[in-house]
Amino acid sequence: AYEICACLVGSEMCIRDRYQRRVRDTEHNKSKMLASFRSSCRTSATALRRQMSSLAVEERGSFTVLSMQRAPANLLSRAFMIEMRETLAELDANPACKGIILRSAQPKIFSGGLDIMALHAPPRDELALFWTALQDMWMTFFGLGTPTYAAINGASPAGGCLLAMCCDERGMLANAGVIGLNETHLGIVAPEIMFAQPFARLIGERAAERHLQLGTLMSPSQAQQLGLVDELFDTEDELMAHAVKTLEQYARLPADARAMSKRVLRGPLIRRMEQEREGELRMVIDLLLSDTVQANIGAYLASLKARKKLSLIHI
Repeated sequence: AYEICACLVGSEMCIRDRYQRRVRDTEHNKSKMLASFRSSCRTSATALRRQMSSLAVEERGSFTVLSMQRAPANLLSRAFMIEMRETLAELDANPACKGIILRSAQPKIFSGGLDIMALHAPPRDELALFWTALQDMWMTFFGLGTPTYAAINGASPAGGCLLAMCCDERGMLANAGVIGLNETHLGIVAPEIMFAQPFARLIGERAAERHLQLGTLMSPSQAQQLGLVDELFDTEDELMAHAVKTLEQYARLPADARAMSKRVLRGPLIRRMEQEREGELRMVIDLLLSDTVQANIGAYLASLKARKKLSLIHI
């Protein structure tokens, strides 16, 4: 009887052990399947974001090329500006990234500037969100520690010019089209901190005063003469090669000292934006929603629509 009981107990323990092992194996397999599913979801989501992204990110050695690809004119929508800010911040936090080249994947256009459709009769709260996204993007870009080069391979009016002015260096194709700040043509004043002051830093107070009033869109040669762009090139291959060569010069320097030197000169404008952004926001919203400016924007959109160029609007 004792042997029978021992045998039964042993069998019960064996069955229980097998059951527990099966349960553990099942839970382990479930965990592996769940982990695999989550990884697949993350991979799919990342691929989808890249497919839908307005920016293509390409590593070239220790440098990163950001190609704007929001067809047809890389207009700065709120989503585009948020993506630009987040991408730049991620690259700036990556010690392996020694420099950033900004270019366009669209033919003949670097960036057509702010998406004027977002400025035409918008609700006040939506306009506030739009302009806040612009302020956030500008503060990140203008103060970026990582060296940046604007490879201007197409027309760059207004907000497109702002992107270029955020960079440390600017090269442009000799046949790229125009560049400049043309806001006055729509009855708009180029905001001081993000537009007018960086413009004056590059071309001088007197020239900036004149060209801001006239809303001048300059040729590449005129822009180079004034200092708005540094170099002109005949081909995009030459432009990109020079961008890499220039960033190599920056990369050879001690990164902290170089970045701090940049902030010495750019820091005051960034601190002003931090302190005055709410006041600027109210002023800009009041100006953009005024009857006069809205009438000008409406007439401009109508003229573009008549010429079937609505997708290339800019400000």
